[in-house]
Amino acid sequence: MLDEDTAELIHEALIQHWQPLRDWLGEHRAFRLWQNGLRQAQAEWVRTGGDPGALLAGARLAEAEERLAAQGERLGEGESGYIRASLERRAAEAAERERQRQERERLQRRIGVGLALFLAVALVLVGLLWWKWRVANERTAEATRSQALAELNEADALRKERGRADARRAIRHDAGGMAEPLRVPPYGPEVDDPAGPGSARLSRG
Repeated sequence: MLDEDTAELIHEALIQHWQPLRDWLGEHRAFRLWQNGLRQAQAEWVRTGGDPGALLAGARLAEAEERLAAQGERLGEGESGYIRASLERRAAEAAERERQRQERERLQRRIGVGLALFLAVALVLVGLLWWKWRVANERTAEATRSQALAELNEADALRKERGRADARRAIRHDAGGMAEPLRVPPYGPEVDDPAGPGSARLSRG
C-alpha cells in the first residue's frame, strides 16, 4: 500500500497535469474523429476507381492540408496519398481557371482590336462616301451652272440673230423703196410746159 506521502505526491501531480492531459485527450479524440472521416472518404475514392469527384475540396481539403503538414507522421500512406491527390486536383483546377482567365483576356483583346479595326474601316468608308457625295454635288452644281450659262448664251445668240435679221429686213425694205421704178403716164411722156405742172394737168383734163 502507498504511504501517505506518496499518495499526496500523486494527487498533486494529477492536479498539476490534469488540464494538459485533458487537452491532449481532447485533441487526440478530435484527430481520430477526423481521421475516421478521412478514411471513409478515401475508401469511397478507391471504390469509385479514383473518381475526381470523390476527392477532398474546399474547407475539408484545407483542414487536411494543415493536418498533413502538422501531423503527417500519424497518417497512413494511403491517407497521405489521398490528401496529395486532392491537392493536385485543386492545383490543376486552379491552373485551368487561370488558363481560362487568360483565354478570356486574349479573346477580349482580340474583340477590342477587331472593333477598333471595324470602326477605323467604317470611318474610312464614311469619309469616302462623304467625299464622293460632295464631288457628285459639285459636279451636279457645275453641270447646272454650265447648262444655265449655255441657255443664256443661246438666248443671247437668238436675240442677236433676231436683231441681225430685223436689220437685214429693214435694209432690204429701205433699199426696195429707193429702187422703185418711175411710173409712165398712160397719155405719153410729159412735155415741159412753161405754164408749169398745173397747166399740163388742166390740158389732160
